[in-house]
Amino acid sequence: MLLASYLLISAPLPFVPSWWGPDGAGWHDVWHRRHRMADGLIITGKLMGASRSDVTGLLGEPSDHGYFRDYDLVYQLGSERGFFGIDSEWLAIRLDEHGIVHRVEIVHD
Repeated sequence: MLLASYLLISAPLPFVPSWWGPDGAGWHDVWHRRHRMADGLIITGKLMGASRSDVTGLLGEPSDHGYFRDYDLVYQLGSERGFFGIDSEWLAIRLDEHGIVHRVEIVHD
C-alpha cells in the first residue's frame, strides 16, 4: 500500500495551467502537482526547442530568487519531495545563444 501511494504522488502529470499559477498548487502541496508537472515537461521534451517567450508564455516570468545563476530561467516548484524534504526543488532551464531551450532539469538548493 505504501508503494502504491508513493507511485501515485510521484507519477508525472500533464501540464495544467491552473495548478501551475499562483493560485494553484501551494508550497506544501502533498500531491506535489507542480513538481510532477515539471517532471512531465522534462519527460515529454515539451520545452526543448522552445523560445524564451514560449516558456514564459506557458510558465510565466520566473521570480528573481538569486539561486542558480548559471541557468537562464528558474522556477521554484516547492519543498523537496520525500519524507524529510528540507530543501527546495526548482525547474531550471538553459537557453542557447539564440534564446532557444537546450537543457531542462530539476535542481535542489
